[in-house]
Amino acid sequence: MEWINHYHRWYRLLEVNPKRLLQAEGPFERNPKKLASLVEKIRQGGEMDAPIIGRHGKGIWFVDGRHRTVAAVMVGLPTIKIAVRPEDIEFIQSFLHEGRLRTPYTIFYPDGIARECENIEEMIDSVIAHVFDPSIPYHSST
Repeated sequence: MEWINHYHRWYRLLEVNPKRLLQAEGPFERNPKKLASLVEKIRQGGEMDAPIIGRHGKGIWFVDGRHRTVAAVMVGLPTIKIAVRPEDIEFIQSFLHEGRLRTPYTIFYPDGIARECENIEEMIDSVIAHVFDPSIPYHSST
């Protein structure tokens, strides 16, 4: 898999563990159909846009690329490349290395269902199950 940086003028590529990145960022919506498509694309190899990660106060956030990162974890990639502004590289490396991680994780699905997970492995298992079998029941967030 080759990770592409279309914004090379403003961003630099940084290799990171995708699980670590997801642990640090926190909850977001997941689109199962999009994930299934991205998983297939990663398995086929080729090129994919590098997720763009930014600094946000004392944390980090996905400017773009959450689904690509989840798909990379689902496929089992040990590392991915992310696009980061040069002035944020040191902060993001330190942030991920020091383990400033958020828990629990809340997953929001397009059908209005939400699920809280205690750790990243449970979150990924939940996402995988929902992508490949959407009939699996989840607890509503309301």
